[in-house]
Amino acid sequence: MNRYVSLVAAALLCGGCVPVTEPLAPVDKAEQDKDLIGTWAVKKSKGQLVQAFEFEALEVSAPAVKGNPKGLMRWSTTGKSDTMTAWFYFTTIGKDTYATILLAEGDREVSSLDKEGGYAKWLKEKEKKYFVFKVARAGDKLTIDCGNYETFVKLMTDAKIGHNGNKHFWYYHTPAGWLREHLEKTGPAKLYDGSSVIELERKK
Repeated sequence: MNRYVSLVAAALLCGGCVPVTEPLAPVDKAEQDKDLIGTWAVKKSKGQLVQAFEFEALEVSAPAVKGNPKGLMRWSTTGKSDTMTAWFYFTTIGKDTYATILLAEGDREVSSLDKEGGYAKWLKEKEKKYFVFKVARAGDKLTIDCGNYETFVKLMTDAKIGHNGNKHFWYYHTPAGWLREHLEKTGPAKLYDGSSVIELERKK
């Protein structure tokens, strides 16, 4: 499988995602979670993500790259298949934490952010795309809820929010701040319902 669409394929196989063309919140005020740095082994999952990609662990890091916002972090998968890399940052809403995943044109991973100038180049792309995952860490245990795509599509339809007509699946043009306001008002339970979850534990 072409690694440039691996994140999209992974989200589909996982059975869920929240794909948008506006981030949950701006990256400028994001802070890194240094306690997340390290290797996290997959212990349990719902959906076909792990089985399809033989994805065994996440390696989380926080590279210091000149020009990148200070809150950006990176994860890379490890296992028998090709490595998938993603750059992300955290937003806290109430008691819940969300990771906004950056995507490049063509739904590919934004791997170029590990070099100076990569972020500035990404900013010039005419259409940016994001996934929004819900993340919960309790000591040495980490849970990633990818969200329920079907529920998200219904939410967008009811709100009369359009999409980009992407051939893989649709990214919705949520107005800036819309998704954050929705989660503040309703909470995450309906959208992040536990149907597409990966549970991990820190490797000692």
